[in-house]
Order: sequence, then C-alpha cells, then structure tokens
Amino acid sequence: MVVFDLIDEYYATPSPPSTPEPRVPSQITIIDTTTAMAELVETLPNLPTSPPSLYVDLEGKDLGRNGTIAIMQLHVLPTNHTYLIDVHTLQDAAFTTPSPSPSGSDATTTASPSPSGSDATTTASPSPSGSDAAAAASPSPSGSDDTTTTTTTTFKSILESPTIPKVFFDVRHDSDALYHLYGINLAGVQDLQLMEHAQSPHKNYVRGLAKCIQYDAGLSRSEVDESQTVKAVGKELWSPELGGSFDVFAERPMRDEIVQYCAQDAWVLPLLYERYEVRIGRMYGVENLRVALAKETEQRIFTFICKSGFELALGGRGGAAANYTL
Repeated sequence: MVVFDLIDEYYATPSPPSTPEPRVPSQITIIDTTTAMAELVETLPNLPTSPPSLYVDLEGKDLGRNGTIAIMQLHVLPTNHTYLIDVHTLQDAAFTTPSPSPSGSDATTTASPSPSGSDATTTASPSPSGSDAAAAASPSPSGSDDTTTTTTTTFKSILESPTIPKVFFDVRHDSDALYHLYGINLAGVQDLQLMEHAQSPHKNYVRGLAKCIQYDAGLSRSEVDESQTVKAVGKELWSPELGGSFDVFAERPMRDEIVQYCAQDAWVLPLLYERYEVRIGRMYGVENLRVALAKETEQRIFTFICKSGFELALGGRGGAAANYTL
C-alpha cells in the first residue's frame, strides 16, 4: 500500500462559495495525419507551466499493457483547444512524428549540425533508454566553437520531459499503456486524483472522475446535467454491461457521441486542477505537501508499470473502494 505519512499534519480550509461563470466551449480538432500531428507538436513547447498548459486522457480497449490506445485527448489550456489524437490510425507516428522546425524547449532530441550548414535537421541516434528527449548531439569533428545544433520535438519527448507539466486524472492505466505499448516513460506528471485525495486523506478510497466533475469542477446545475448526459450516452456505446463495446473507440470515422465524450474528459481537467490547487495552497505545510504529491505520483507510475499481469488483474481503477490507501 502507498501511504501518505505526512498527510496527517495537514488540514484544508473550505473553498468560498462562488457563482459559476458561463464557459466558452472548447474547440475540438481530430488529429489523424502525420502532417496535422507535426503541426500540433510544433505548438506545444514553451507554453506556460503555471498553471500547467497540457491536460491528458486516454481511451482504448482494456487500457493498459495488454490492451490498446485508440484515442489520446489533449487539452491545451492557453488556447482552450482540445485535440483528439487518433492513435488507432497513427500508431507509433502519434508519438514519433517530429515538429517541422527546430525547437528550443527541453523536450527535444538533439542532433548534429548538417555538414552543409543548412537548416535541415539530422535526427540523432536514440539513447540506450529509448528516450527521444535524452539523445545527445555528436561533437563537431573540427572542434570549432561556431557549430550550432538543431533539435526536434516529438509528442513522446514532450510526454517524457520533466520540465513540461502534464495533468492526468489517475495516471496508472494510462502510464502502463504508454510505457508497454509505445515505450514512453512519463515524467512531469501531476495526478488530479491524488490532489483530490490529499484534501481528505483519511478516506480509504480514491474518488473517480465523474464524482469529481459533479462536486468539484464548479459547473452550474445545467452544465452538470449536460456533462452527465454526455457521459451516459458515451458509456452506452462502450460499456459491455450496457450492450456497448470498447471497439467503438476504434471506429473510424469517430462517432460524434464519442468525440464529445472524449473531449469532455479532457477540457474539464483544468477546472478541477484550479479548484484543487487553490485548496492545497491553503493547507498547512503546503511546500512539503507538494513534494509529497510529486513523489507519490512518480511512485504511482513506477509501481504500476512494474506490476505483473496477475497483480493488475487483482486491482481496479478510479474510485474503487479501498483500491489503495494514501
């Protein structure tokens, strides 16, 4: 079990009541070509990091090492734009397609300069770990100081960058799928489920996304009703218990109901982050708590991707009672 020993020292101050403001709907774009993927990747480095700009969710069949990733949702907060990355169609290219132009961000693969001095990027050989973000440039044979290096950014390098924060809700199955299916070792992750739990640490369960949206997202009554309708319609399509199938996430073109279902799970994450960040900021020992949250998130990722298939079969996801104790 994972235990927050520090958490007993903290207490939370309730948030003041507020009147929800009308929200501008997020623009939704489906990314299903390498050209579109390259253009998206080019816009992601150097975005603001406080609050985080990138909010991520995944959908697929039996999401994890033994399943598939069909759709990866990415909400970009500064532009209020939600992207549905079609991993079912793009496969590896969803993560390895480079930005069309060099980047100065930390989420880069560094390459040797072109002998001709042109702007063309030469892709470096992968490091032993397989991380695009860690590959280093070869030194210039001449040893001159006037050489320059060009760098490329991929979505994989962004996901693996510890300096670019990415917000997930319950990162466990997502990290397991990304690591075992595509060799992506997530870093720079903030887990909203852990942030929510830190405010009431004596619960012996963690809350699921639907309940967090209902009680913590600051939605109006009509927005909550609309959100629940979108969730219900989508669940009827993918839930085997309701006559649906997870295969619906891989249907192309995507059904509009699935587009709305997936997009909602991403664009609502910044609302939860804002609420939880404010509450955590009022807690005693907040700096130590932030360190503890970061360590717990890293441990959550590491522990889950290292579990055996038998251990995974024993555990649940989301708000399962007594899933584990924090």
